[in-house]
Amino acid sequence: MDAGLFSTYQDLHCCPICGVRVGPEGERLEDREALWAHKYRALYVDERTGLKLTEECEYIGPRPGRFYHIRPVSDVENAPNETTDALGVGNGPAYNNRRGFVFHAHCWCVLSMANGPSPIPLQRLFDVCSSLPILGNTINWGHDYQGFSRSDDDPNDEWDYRFSGIFPEHGGFTVQLDPIHDSPSEVFNRHPNPAPAWPVRSVSNRRRNSEARDPFSSLPSELVLMIAARMETADVLKMRQATRAFYPLLHEQTFWKSRFGPGSERAWVFSVYDVSQHSWLFNSFSEQERRRWLEHGAWQPGDWRALWRQTRPGKTHPDLMNLKRVWELAEDILSILHLKMGPTKNTDPLPKVASQGYWFNHKGHIQWQIERAMMTGDAYHFSHGCRELYSLHTVVKKSLCRLTFYFVESGASRYLAGIKMTDRSGDEQLMGYESPTAVEFSPYDLGRTFRAFTAAAVPNGIVAVRVHWSTHVSEWLGGEPEGARTWEFSVSRRLRLMKVGFDGFKIVKISVHAQGTVLLAADRQKKERPNWL
Repeated sequence: MDAGLFSTYQDLHCCPICGVRVGPEGERLEDREALWAHKYRALYVDERTGLKLTEECEYIGPRPGRFYHIRPVSDVENAPNETTDALGVGNGPAYNNRRGFVFHAHCWCVLSMANGPSPIPLQRLFDVCSSLPILGNTINWGHDYQGFSRSDDDPNDEWDYRFSGIFPEHGGFTVQLDPIHDSPSEVFNRHPNPAPAWPVRSVSNRRRNSEARDPFSSLPSELVLMIAARMETADVLKMRQATRAFYPLLHEQTFWKSRFGPGSERAWVFSVYDVSQHSWLFNSFSEQERRRWLEHGAWQPGDWRALWRQTRPGKTHPDLMNLKRVWELAEDILSILHLKMGPTKNTDPLPKVASQGYWFNHKGHIQWQIERAMMTGDAYHFSHGCRELYSLHTVVKKSLCRLTFYFVESGASRYLAGIKMTDRSGDEQLMGYESPTAVEFSPYDLGRTFRAFTAAAVPNGIVAVRVHWSTHVSEWLGGEPEGARTWEFSVSRRLRLMKVGFDGFKIVKISVHAQGTVLLAADRQKKERPNWL
């Protein structure tokens, strides 16, 4: 879109990670607590150069004439120019052939920290953000940003999570605080005494007999510690009721230190990964404190159990609460980005028989008009439903022996993420995404008797399926789809062709092919049903 056709004023958009506006209101630009909120990084698509991630940029304001741009803060000699540097954001129109999403620079830093040394998959992140509805300039993940947004659910549709926007009063003042804090002396201002040593007690014969029946009591203490370090703290506390071998762990500083390592429950406390040192550092420690951490591997005064108590729910310092919130939201996003993605397009064309029959489709409420707006650069309205970014077709072989269905969670909802077909020779074909949550289905002679699906769809995608083979029907795979639209689409003979449409992280459409030139009345009714209103 031509720059002259677009107003210099852009609504404030919210960070897809934390839900807070990117760019504070004009009267708050000098508010120290809000300064972090107008530093951002933009992930956008340029029609000429493809997908790009900017360096740290600074929001231009106050109104009038405020806009998001791609000019980095480091370029101090050149001020952002609307004609050449402006960027279209969210569901607004493209600007200078650019459209994308803006993230707080500090939230992006937290996302990188949570991801560890691996780079963030930018194309996957862009596809996921593009797949989600935007309401009130905020991406709807299906959650409330941990209490920061207000739910606007339809009580008659439990699958369609909506919220009416971001309301700071719901999240409290902590959501306005910089997730990367700069005053550790105020956060950790207490120096508690070290935990008491484990008392030495005499062992009775009765206790010796009970320990003889305890398999953990015969293990070396180092091995018990290694086992406990890989368990949740709540599970370790429960293990005390089953075995005495876990009692001494609660007085071991090494055990409590493991609670703060990479991928652990409190990894957000020490949330900077130093690649050169291969260690995690608290991002706001002074240079002296950083050296002490590297030399001794412990927080001053070295009482990890006390640090655990200081950072537990209800005891966390207010300046760290937003870091914890953003970290946990970032981990939810990373769990989606780390899904294994299958191919996005076919190398072989559809067989000729595909043009001679009929396709039965069941899908979410796909917003087709968005694809047209993306091509023309116009604004679009995407507050509901889903998008189909990719499509695959496959030939169902007679040697098919196993179907694997993968599911992914977004907010409070679970969706069908992918389908994998495996034949007797071991060849696999993945359509969509592979996730840790999987359900395998492998009845006898599946390839010769596979006839149909019953799919349950909601506006955002497919949530559950049932498989029809021979004269049998499976149970619901993915859970009972209460409130979803269910529809059986079957063929009179063996299922030979099917297509799957998916977005950035889930399946939004399943299609099966029926041979023949004449549709029976029942089949015609299936083909014309359902349509989202």
